[in-house]
Amino acid sequence: MILDPALKEIFASPKLVVCDFGETLFTWNVDWDGFRWDMRRWGEQLGFEGVQTLRFLREHVEAEMLGRILCTWRDYEQNDVESALVNRPLLGVLKFLKRNDPTKRFAIFSANLQSTIALIFERFDVSDLFDLIVSSDDVLRGKPDPEGLVKILAAWDAAPEDAILIGNSWKDLEAGRTAGVRTYDVNQMADGRFRLVPIWER
Repeated sequence: MILDPALKEIFASPKLVVCDFGETLFTWNVDWDGFRWDMRRWGEQLGFEGVQTLRFLREHVEAEMLGRILCTWRDYEQNDVESALVNRPLLGVLKFLKRNDPTKRFAIFSANLQSTIALIFERFDVSDLFDLIVSSDDVLRGKPDPEGLVKILAAWDAAPEDAILIGNSWKDLEAGRTAGVRTYDVNQMADGRFRLVPIWER
């Protein structure tokens, strides 16, 4: 593989490449509006505002209620993982970088469940590509809070300028900006390729 000059420049300096999971690297059929409505309904019953992370719920909700919430969450996220599609151009670039630069590290920063990520990784046999996964299981505050991104930086004692974040939403932008990490939006092109558009730089 020969990298496009623009991509080559983007990936030349960072020691750490962080990638969002859902809608950036993989897409699959999920009723996200229904999910958010149900999660907010649970939150109202429990006195929480908005959609909380799994780690937050584990620390603040009693076991029976947690089991019911987690069952609902899994139903939404994992009901149709067979429909999952991978962003093959992006995945191909990440695999190329992994093979050709053993000093780079690769991480996932996701609002999804760890078990959902594992299911989709298994389908596409990419578990070995990423050195660290930080999911909703691992943080008290989800995106746009940068907690998960800061945790990834800390795992390698990396400075924000040593990393890039690849995402697709305003939450990724805000998390990257707050953490001081250069952030790129994935733009799919008609010919099947993609380009990374800087949406926040130091």
